[in-house]
Amino acid sequence: MATVGWVMTVGGWAVTWASVIIVLAAHNTKVTIGRISECLPELTPEILPQQHYRTESGIMCAALAMEKRAIQYTFTSNIKNCTLEGEGLGVDTNALKMVATPPTNTLEEVAQGKLTLASTPFISNNIILNSDLAVDGDDISASLNFYHSAYRLVYPWWAVDLSYTRTIYRVRITMRQDSCCLLRSHDIEVRVGDVREESGNLSSYTLFSTYKGPYDISQGHIACDRKDGVSGRYISIQRVTPEDHMLQLVEVKVFASLLPN
Repeated sequence: MATVGWVMTVGGWAVTWASVIIVLAAHNTKVTIGRISECLPELTPEILPQQHYRTESGIMCAALAMEKRAIQYTFTSNIKNCTLEGEGLGVDTNALKMVATPPTNTLEEVAQGKLTLASTPFISNNIILNSDLAVDGDDISASLNFYHSAYRLVYPWWAVDLSYTRTIYRVRITMRQDSCCLLRSHDIEVRVGDVREESGNLSSYTLFSTYKGPYDISQGHIACDRKDGVSGRYISIQRVTPEDHMLQLVEVKVFASLLPN
């Protein structure tokens, strides 16, 4: 069994709500709030180094995680094992907080078929490559079935309206899978916000993740993960360097925690 709960430091002392939260299964982990990670190929996710320690309680494990600035920790009470992942990679602050993260298999996809907004689309042979093509459920790019921004636009962007606020843990992006235009997919920011924005200025949104690129077909789907979750109604994707390279999105899937019954 593993103790879970969020943790913070106050005046140098570790304070935890674990003592008033029930004991849950060992697969539940606690992660650092606010760590922005790079989007990675889905087939090669980030693997954090692990260290194992013996501690007498979840409170002591939490304190150890904060001392060593770990990204996440798991305390297994029956064997008094404290597993720290990503030591030294967490936020270096006296107000470090950690929260429980849901198992990946409990998330639901929430973007398909939703309203989208974007920079002016490209028109190819009288076919408009509109923004809604990125949430139509088709992740095959052999046909012109993807969003493509118009030529000579600087900082092209795309966004989806989830209809109401959700807590987002993963955004999965499918780029073009043919040999055309691979170098266009680079320097991308994924953001989450609560206000409809049509100007392309998305700086008020919370930065969710980044993708440096450039994209290569061998990378497959690109997964942008935030284990601490970010809440918002709008998910945006934007090229943030000034080259006039087009933004091309075959499919965007957004994964959120389940709504309570």
